[in-house]
Amino acid sequence: MTSTPTLAGVDLQAAILDRLDRLLAAQRRAQFSDRWIDLQEVADFLGFSVAQTRQRIVTLPGFPSPLATGHARWLRSEVEAWAQQHRRAP
Repeated sequence: MTSTPTLAGVDLQAAILDRLDRLLAAQRRAQFSDRWIDLQEVADFLGFSVAQTRQRIVTLPGFPSPLATGHARWLRSEVEAWAQQHRRAP
């Protein structure tokens, strides 16, 4: 019978697999996060109506610049970073 290697009582194989699962999940989140989103998705993410987002949010100085195509689109990761910097303390 083969025993599983341990370090200080921790199953190394299980610890490595757990770490790989967490790394893969983080990579999937990053891939999802770095995509282009439209005004509706920006509004949904920030919790405002489309009209409020268009009139009051995306016009703020420092808000990420949209991709200049027929319809404005923003990188989700940039909107997330902006929101993190501008969130109100509870």
